[in-house]
Amino acid sequence: VAVWGKQAENCAKYLVKGQEVSVSGSVATAMGKDRQLHMRLNAQDVDFGRKPQISKEKEQVTEKTEAAVEEPTPIEPPEEFFSEEPSEEPDMDI
Repeated sequence: VAVWGKQAENCAKYLVKGQEVSVSGSVATAMGKDRQLHMRLNAQDVDFGRKPQISKEKEQVTEKTEAAVEEPTPIEPPEEFFSEEPSEEPDMDI
């Protein structure tokens, strides 16, 4: 999901891991060098939902567990895919 401008600033500032969010916008696609089809949702509306309810005890257990789990290697989309805001004409509206 790509979010731009003030909306992106608000997402960075207020969204937390595990928070519900509703996003609507247009979809863009590109074929990567890895021959994978990459999809990007250009967000036009982002509605913040409920934040997760985590107790302090569960938070401590989660931190210990996350430290032991290795993160998967992400598949990288083409560089130009996220380098600029989308054009006025989306590939497909959702």
